[in-house]
Amino acid sequence: MDDLRNFIPAPLWDVLNLPVLPSGGHGLTIGMIIHVSVLLALLIFITRRLKRWLIERILSKTSFELGFRYSLGTILSYVIVVLGLLIILDTAGINTTSITVVAGALGLGLSLSLQTIIANCFAGLFILLERRIKVGDIIQIGDLVGRVTDVSLRASSLITNENTMVIVPNSDFISSRVINLSYNQKVKRLSLPITVDWPGDPDLLIQTLTNAARQEAGVLKDEPVEVLLKSFNKNERTLLVNVWTEEYADKRELLQSNLNRSLIKSLQGHLDKSPKDA
Repeated sequence: MDDLRNFIPAPLWDVLNLPVLPSGGHGLTIGMIIHVSVLLALLIFITRRLKRWLIERILSKTSFELGFRYSLGTILSYVIVVLGLLIILDTAGINTTSITVVAGALGLGLSLSLQTIIANCFAGLFILLERRIKVGDIIQIGDLVGRVTDVSLRASSLITNENTMVIVPNSDFISSRVINLSYNQKVKRLSLPITVDWPGDPDLLIQTLTNAARQEAGVLKDEPVEVLLKSFNKNERTLLVNVWTEEYADKRELLQSNLNRSLIKSLQGHLDKSPKDA
């Protein structure tokens, strides 16, 4: 900062050199804080642009999947920010003792908040390194289902089927049960529980539901359709219909609705015929 002394008026220079947090013989001044703040903001701006350029222009030409490209770009951006921050602190003339004093002062007032932030940051690093949850994956955490659009150090962003963005703290992925519905993105199974008032032969009921499910558009024909009788009570039958789909892997609710309509029509047709056949 001494190189700028000839370009700054003396009164302003005196203000910039006012000590904020004295530490030994070398104090932290207002000028140092401004110096670090401006360069740090510039560093973050450049790093974000560099990260986008790296993911979209360089890594997109490789065979790496989207999730790995994003994780690699994010980790590299964090490394650049940390190294850049160390260089900025050195150019500002801030020594290690000053950093310790600042960290101690902040820790006294923000200890409780920092615990949560640090936990989320470490969870974010684990997510980026383990890559069990990646950008583009469809996950379920609790009752929330959505596609991962961003994994940052503190939190991750999901887009739900209602096109709503939900920001989830990364620590929730560590402490909660998370289902990755995109573990195998090609083929997904849909389990459809139904209850039917069916007084007749259960084998006929199972065959009727099996045939109706196989004919539904979007259900894979080369995968087995399972109809399981779960329980019964007088004429009431509770069953579970299992089908596999690739076309509706990301739209299983739509397939479930279509299947419900087809199964209802098929069952209604048999029930309407049963009194005549009797």
